[in-house]
Amino acid sequence: MQPRVVVSAVLVVFGARWWVRRQEHIVPTSTKELPDRVQVFFESYNLTEKIDAALQAGEVRPGQRDEAPPKRHPVVIVPGITSCGLEVWKAAPCLGDNFFRRRIWGQSSMAEAILSNWSCWLEHITPDPKTGLDPEGIRVRAAKGLGAADYFVGGYWLWAKMVRNLADIGYVEDEIIMACYDWRLAFPMLEKRDKYFTNLRLDIERVVANSGEKAVVLGHSMGAMVWFYFMSWVEATYPGWIDKHIASFVNIAGAMLGAMGPLAAYLSGEMDATAAMGPMGTYFETLALSFDEMRDIYWAMGGVGALLPLGGTAVWGSRASGWTDTPAEVVSFEGIGEGPSRARPLEDLYKEVDTVDLPLRGYPSWTNMKIFCMYGVGQVTERAYRYGFGQARWAFADVEFLPEAGLLHWSSTKPLKALLADLEAYLGSAAAARPVKLDAFSKSSIYPNISLAMDGLKRLIKEGDQHPEKWMRINTGFQSKDDVWGNGMDGEYINGVAHTSGDSTVPLISLGYMCKNGWRDFKEFNPSGMQVWTKEFEHAPSSMLTDPRGGPNTAKHVEIIGNTVLIADVLRIVAGDTGDLEQDRVFSNITKIGKAVTKRLRKVLRPT
Repeated sequence: MQPRVVVSAVLVVFGARWWVRRQEHIVPTSTKELPDRVQVFFESYNLTEKIDAALQAGEVRPGQRDEAPPKRHPVVIVPGITSCGLEVWKAAPCLGDNFFRRRIWGQSSMAEAILSNWSCWLEHITPDPKTGLDPEGIRVRAAKGLGAADYFVGGYWLWAKMVRNLADIGYVEDEIIMACYDWRLAFPMLEKRDKYFTNLRLDIERVVANSGEKAVVLGHSMGAMVWFYFMSWVEATYPGWIDKHIASFVNIAGAMLGAMGPLAAYLSGEMDATAAMGPMGTYFETLALSFDEMRDIYWAMGGVGALLPLGGTAVWGSRASGWTDTPAEVVSFEGIGEGPSRARPLEDLYKEVDTVDLPLRGYPSWTNMKIFCMYGVGQVTERAYRYGFGQARWAFADVEFLPEAGLLHWSSTKPLKALLADLEAYLGSAAAARPVKLDAFSKSSIYPNISLAMDGLKRLIKEGDQHPEKWMRINTGFQSKDDVWGNGMDGEYINGVAHTSGDSTVPLISLGYMCKNGWRDFKEFNPSGMQVWTKEFEHAPSSMLTDPRGGPNTAKHVEIIGNTVLIADVLRIVAGDTGDLEQDRVFSNITKIGKAVTKRLRKVLRPT
């Protein structure tokens, strides 16, 4: 078969699957379910039989299997960051009254808002930097109900598969709480503005009273941390409430000790390609915002602060304290001038981002709730950053905003001399007359043409020499192929970012340490000795042809909530059938890592 035909077939399959998902939110099981033109295409190249086999190769949903258990406990779902849709309840004039109760985040209305006026969309999605709440004249709130986080847009599923399987074993909407929240807000603000935790308590009390059974809580990613905050909040006012109302907590890919992407976002407005912020970072980058403009947005979103790494060097390690999961400093930077490279310990960085090293996640004293930790492993995950001084980037300022084309305006971040050379190359060409935007020295400036942009950059260089720290950016030119631990991952830097094992978003140590060690090794984190079990999932994605999201055995940070084994486990937990789930299943080296962290933490928490 000709390569062009193969490519066309793949595009047609993707298009067909997208069309069907848009129409019915299900995956076709036969080519007969596809539009006529698609069927004719497959027949003309003798592909019908192969495509049918691929479409029918999917597993039976866990909830439809003979061994599927009956429902028992009501279910509470606390989604992760960016998963919940956000609706406009009061719009600024630039958006207009016709956007009332439409999604500014999620669904096709978000794309409509961005395409019509992206600066207006940004004004609505960004909280006031002083209050952390809505800007004056704007009111945005989290969507409600199961539809608030079942799909992001079209057929891009989030919790839809889990809800579908819960329905298979007998659940109806009144027995499932989708506890969506405004993920932009700091946790205390959720209660202050929306009475979120009060309403969550009342909702859980209602479903528990109606069913006569305690609830099972599913917390994904940052949702696990929201649930932790709620548990401490509710126990402070209603002692014993958790024991009375909650049977089990399923911690799905919870970033219990934070993640590294948000730290870089707070420091310099940069993030590696990570799902920690979902599509958020991609949209901001596409909008051609400067690093400092992006940093201001992240700082305004108090919810992002909940994802900062916790525990300092005792948890994350350093050359001085000893390595943990990778031989790389969390943040290192090139020396000024000819000076040597240096590291910034996390304790110093907490001051840099105007926060403190928060305590590790601990439970109040209750005894009856069971904890099941489930997360993916073995995937390349960002872990450390190499910063440099004298870094900047540029873009033509007259480029149309075309998000549907995936257009990114900015050049890569480069040393200033390299940036000047890039600009100089355009002198004498037609492009020399185009306006230029520079992202340099904690500011972005627009110049009428290339020549004036070069003059402006030279002036900034002289100014920046007096304040080199304001030029700090991830050094995307820094490459290191030192395979320190011989696993093809740890210790290597690619474009200034070092990686380690995790679920592609959250490092292994954050996913697994508290589950496997922290809550077992320290009574202060688990006073009542509550039982905690850990189950790791190896990432085994299917063909892109059959499922571009990874298929039934994916273990990526977001997609794991559609993993069929995890869904089957959740069905058993909500049915109260947890027997053989009450044991650890570990593939990674979290046990070895955990021992090292526990040893260091004991020195910090129990100094002699």
